Amino acid sequence: MVGRSTSGSKRGEARSRPAFRMSTNPETDAKGARQVVVDFMTSMLLHDILFGTAPTPGPCLHTTTLRFVEDFFERMQPRDPAEELLVSQMLMAHARTVRLTMMATSASDLDHIRILNEHAERASNTYRRLMLTLTDYRRPAKQGDTITAIQQANFASQQVVLNGDSHGTKNTTNEQGCDAGQAASPVSLESSGARVLAECCPEPAALGALDRAEVG
Repeated sequence: MVGRSTSGSKRGEARSRPAFRMSTNPETDAKGARQVVVDFMTSMLLHDILFGTAPTPGPCLHTTTLRFVEDFFERMQPRDPAEELLVSQMLMAHARTVRLTMMATSASDLDHIRILNEHAERASNTYRRLMLTLTDYRRPAKQGDTITAIQQANFASQQVVLNGDSHGTKNTTNEQGCDAGQAASPVSLESSGARVLAECCPEPAALGALDRAEVG
């Protein structure tokens, strides 16, 4: 167990490390090592980022921060080591965001305020990306999602849009969502407008598009 400082003053108590109880010996047991590296180290870093070493009246902030970290992990319920590290990084990103925001609030130079706010925004975006990463990691991969191939071409100021066949992701073999044997033949860039329209759409639609182009 890591005990508190023996100093009797409030200042010494505010700077003391939290009372951290380990279920096993971290030097010989993996569970105890995870407690130290993930829970205890995360709480110490979180405290130092948020509060620094300045004395603060009231309850011991180290112990309070440790309890917050333990509660955060309990509510997030990481299922494996990868999720544990992601949750820890989320706490660090949050602490950086708060710390940089506090520094920007107390700054007086406009350039410093701008720089601090930019870094705070980056830290906030890092937290968001970590949260999305955890969400994607926990979401099982979906099978059988359909992909609709959309082909678009502009001829004589007329836009032609065609919807291809829908195929499942398992059967998709090219970027158009078609099987390799069923892929549409490429259209030559030197083809005339009538030929291209005839190949891309039914005959009435092709003739109508040409009529509109001639009238325009």
